[in-house]
Amino acid sequence: MPRELFDSPYIFGLHDPGGESIMAAAGRRGWVLFTEAVGSDPADTSGRDYRPWSNQDFGIICRINHGYGSVGTLPLPARYPDFARRVANFVAASPGCRIWIIGNEMNHRQEWPESAAGVRTA
Repeated sequence: MPRELFDSPYIFGLHDPGGESIMAAAGRRGWVLFTEAVGSDPADTSGRDYRPWSNQDFGIICRINHGYGSVGTLPLPARYPDFARRVANFVAASPGCRIWIIGNEMNHRQEWPESAAGVRTA
């Protein structure tokens, strides 16, 4: 049975799934961090099921990005309301996770979206 908060008593884990068998074999089920690019379509109600990992007692963290690279970890400001709705839809449709990070390293230029003029903006 998964822990109520889908958390882990350990402080270590993996960035992206794929090596959790190592933690399981050691009897130390730490954290698994997932990254998801969800876009900003407010009509998109899709999500992801994290229960295959949380039901094995791994702690689950999901980082939600608008996109990667020049798409921007967050969208341009005009799309913030749509992105917020999309994030809410994704969270509502994603069982097995209760810890969410919005965006990645917004202080790094490579995570900024390109404006229509091709100039990166923050």
